[in-house]
Amino acid sequence: MRLLTLVLVSACAMPNAGCMTTQLRNRMTEQASTLPDVYYQVVLNNLAMIAADPGRMPYFSDPQTSRTTILRNANVSYGINLDLITSAPTGVLSLFNHYLLDKQTATLTGGQTGTGEWASLTANDPDKLFSMRAVYRKTAGIATTEDEEILKEFYFRHFEITDEALARLREKQPDVYNVIGEKLKTLRKIEFLSVESFEARLAENDILGKDDVGRYRRAVLKYARMEHEPTEFVSDQDTHHLLYISALKPGWFSVGRQKDVPRHACYVGRYCNTYVWVMPENVESLTRLTLAILDIHTFKSERIGGFRVQPSLSPRF
Repeated sequence: MRLLTLVLVSACAMPNAGCMTTQLRNRMTEQASTLPDVYYQVVLNNLAMIAADPGRMPYFSDPQTSRTTILRNANVSYGINLDLITSAPTGVLSLFNHYLLDKQTATLTGGQTGTGEWASLTANDPDKLFSMRAVYRKTAGIATTEDEEILKEFYFRHFEITDEALARLREKQPDVYNVIGEKLKTLRKIEFLSVESFEARLAENDILGKDDVGRYRRAVLKYARMEHEPTEFVSDQDTHHLLYISALKPGWFSVGRQKDVPRHACYVGRYCNTYVWVMPENVESLTRLTLAILDIHTFKSERIGGFRVQPSLSPRF
């Protein structure tokens, strides 16, 4: 029976080999650490695609939910063999017609299975995909005038009435300036960090009023839009996205064929026969470009300056 005892003790010990919570924590941490690499790969593959074919539509898949599972199992089987003695030599006749335990077997099997999975959300908002393409084209140095206008509206969502803005309005649309120019001078040198706050102030009766805002809104926004960073960053007014603009330019990555990719390249993206790679010293720019794409993906795109929400949630007003 010693064999049975040994098997049972081993079976009890197997599920407790190593702390389950420690292994689970390590697996979860390891899986989470792959998320930046997933984002980097998607961004570089898109950058290679746009470099090869600027007209293609980009894509973005956001791994939002992860699951880590560790399964352990142990199986034990034990058997004995009894033989009925039906014939025996003369010297051992006492065994005749008795059962003899002549064999015992034991089997112990066990294992551990670890799995990890991502549940991703794929971007399907046309406005966001259009803006992402503008970002990739700008980064590749092939942005069109339309791309520049899209990026200007997205990144410079801050407004200020300046003498220069009033002069442009008077030059380009003198009929509009004659109606509202003097009223707008009241707001000179005031920085508005969102389109909502700017329009709300314009709609007050001492400035334009609700009716004139409806009539002249597009002209005012066009010429009052700041094309530089605000005086200071205010996180609760959503100015952090301006930190990503520095990556929207060529020069920090390379484009070529597979044979051109250096062996010590840190990250490599591919589309057909076009390769894009980033060297270790330029990972900071790759990170900022990736954050710029994420910024678009997590932005409520119904209007410039809308609230930032999680893509899977409903906007809160």
